[in-house]
Amino acid sequence: MRDRKTSTGLVWRPRGCTNESALGAVTGAQAMIYCRARDVLIRSQPLLDSLRSWHVDPDRDDIDPLREIVHSQLDEFVSELSRQSGPRIVRAELVLDLIQQALGLLSEPSRIRNGRGGAEPD
Repeated sequence: MRDRKTSTGLVWRPRGCTNESALGAVTGAQAMIYCRARDVLIRSQPLLDSLRSWHVDPDRDDIDPLREIVHSQLDEFVSELSRQSGPRIVRAELVLDLIQQALGLLSEPSRIRNGRGGAEPD
């Protein structure tokens, strides 16, 4: 932010991909999407690690593996975006579904204890 005597304004500095050599032949829009996804991944890891259960007595044996699933699947999704031939749509959708299911179980650990796993409540 800069401040002048007459006005205050913001300066926008676009972020580029800092490690473009790692992308190989990935260029243009795909490279931009990959870089944005990688940035989101990096920024989301501490947030995911800091999530805590609202339950009085959470079962760490249930929560920690689910958190690891989300971490690994987010990594897998970003990796999929960096494929030179483009992401495999079916694989990307499967990974996003797995992340969504794991996050749903993290928000309702009672579903795990009741033996319903990823199933919706009756």
